[in-house]
Amino acid sequence: MLLSQYLKLNITAEKKIADAFSKGLQGVGNVARENLSDIYSGTERLSWRSSCFTDKYSDVCSELNLEDKRMFLSIYEAYKRKDVFLDMFQLYTAYLLRDQDTRKLENPDSPIQKKVMAIAGFAANGKASKVTKMAISYAMAKGMAEAAPISMAIRTAINGTSYIALSGLGFYGKVQKSAMAARRLRATNPLFYQALYRNNLEMLYIYIEKVINSFNMKLSGRTSPTEQDIIRLLDGIN
Repeated sequence: MLLSQYLKLNITAEKKIADAFSKGLQGVGNVARENLSDIYSGTERLSWRSSCFTDKYSDVCSELNLEDKRMFLSIYEAYKRKDVFLDMFQLYTAYLLRDQDTRKLENPDSPIQKKVMAIAGFAANGKASKVTKMAISYAMAKGMAEAAPISMAIRTAINGTSYIALSGLGFYGKVQKSAMAARRLRATNPLFYQALYRNNLEMLYIYIEKVINSFNMKLSGRTSPTEQDIIRLLDGIN
């Protein structure tokens, strides 16, 4: 099952639980307790909204309003796209490869191309048709999205941070946590953040944040990774 489908099923399941809860059915106490963290975060976000009553902090209020709107746009993208996580990883791999020399990368003898094609299950050789930089980016992203450890990490994040909660405050807590993850990305990696933002996906970053952080640790802290950095990263997803 695609991770994107797993996310949709999780959202649908939690919505059914929420509907049952709203009708006063029994047996949801444990689930409700699990949402206390979300309710706390929702309360925190609502407290920030007090700034909306003060002109001095109108910029804070505007940012909160924008994040609320962007969350719904991201949920829509999760349903609209066939594989939203593959799309997010492809934006990340395009970011990683942005400074790599295109002619060198598309050469069949390129170490990155050989590694990527091996991970993707393809043979890269001189007789094969030319593999474009975009195709390499896609194959690299597909390898990431399908790697068992990465898939498990995302499933764990989906289970712990879904979008439909049992109460208004719980739901708003999801918004708060997603917004904080997006803000962290904006501060540490503005280029990747902008790529996600242009695609209405930055509020889904919370699901892949730990994975991306683990990747970044292998890039020696460089914002423009070298060929060796990328090879080292790829070695870790086999």
